[in-house]
Amino acid sequence: MLRYYPHQLTELQCLVVFKPETEQSVDLKLIATGHPAHFLPILHHILLCYSKHVARKLSNDGYQIISCTDQKFVESVFKFMRNEFGFKPHISERQFFQAGYAEHKIILVLDLVKACRNYHKALEPQSAQKRYPF
Repeated sequence: MLRYYPHQLTELQCLVVFKPETEQSVDLKLIATGHPAHFLPILHHILLCYSKHVARKLSNDGYQIISCTDQKFVESVFKFMRNEFGFKPHISERQFFQAGYAEHKIILVLDLVKACRNYHKALEPQSAQKRYPF
């Protein structure tokens, strides 16, 4: 039985928006299973596609998230969250790769989305923020 909160799934779907040309979307049923393969593309999108500022920060600070194994990618994501945003994820990297823990993985992704959004807004020029107030 899944113990996730439905509003967190809905929030995740609203926050993570893939570009139409990639033809990827967030499938809530698959996310709710907690299988790690469904979370990896979301993490990749958040860190590399959502904001040029976040992607530049990762690159400049030497986080290895491109051309690496899934294990190394997740290690770098957790390290980035701890070092740059002061987060301590409620699951371990080992648990991330296990089936289940859906609620904890959803919370982790939501926290990362919000932190990256705030980081992006802090570095975006004021004129761009006025054009796109959301």
